[in-house]
Amino acid sequence: MATTCTATDSVNQIVETLQVRFSSVDKDALELELRNCLREFCTRSNAWTAFRATPIKSGVSIYNISPDDANAEICTILAVAVDGRPIGGWSGDYLPPAHRINTDYIINPDKMVAKRLSTIRLDSTYTTDANKEFIITVAQRPRRGFLFIPDMLGFDHFDTIIAGTAARMMEHTNRPYTDSDAAYRARRQFMSGLTRAREKTLARFGKLAAPWTYPQQAPGRRYR
Repeated sequence: MATTCTATDSVNQIVETLQVRFSSVDKDALELELRNCLREFCTRSNAWTAFRATPIKSGVSIYNISPDDANAEICTILAVAVDGRPIGGWSGDYLPPAHRINTDYIINPDKMVAKRLSTIRLDSTYTTDANKEFIITVAQRPRRGFLFIPDMLGFDHFDTIIAGTAARMMEHTNRPYTDSDAAYRARRQFMSGLTRAREKTLARFGKLAAPWTYPQQAPGRRYR
């Protein structure tokens, strides 16, 4: 069964570059590894962020959250603010146990999200602020089966994504392009770029910068 794909300009350029390097590879196989690489990059770096503003309803503590793009799914919450003030304990990649709902938020030892995050619970302290709204900052990743990434991320991390996909390709066995040593080097390059991207995200939301202030504008290059 064919996989539904969409592509941005940056993804098209990445695919074209990979096709030059792996000319003997079927395009579908190459795009599969690129999709896997994009999901891993976004999940582990939290670099694809979005702000979601939701009005507070009196007495309501549980809210559904959804990605801002049909091609995306939410992988973690980076920060929550009410009336422009951040709620303590939300900054970074740790979701306080009191705010977890059943098993909506599960990660494995590699920090890869195993289930979709779709709900959030506000403390009762905030459920009476009916005239206010809370803003959550979420990290997103492409949905499985979609070849998609925002152009800003694709262009900013072009070499990192190329390296990660190339590493996956060269790890295939018994292929003309199989090369475990080169795959190891490419994987190290990918992890180095992923780490830099993650550090930029953490710096934006308080783990590496103090004092932390909640961004007042939509995310852009100035925050990266």
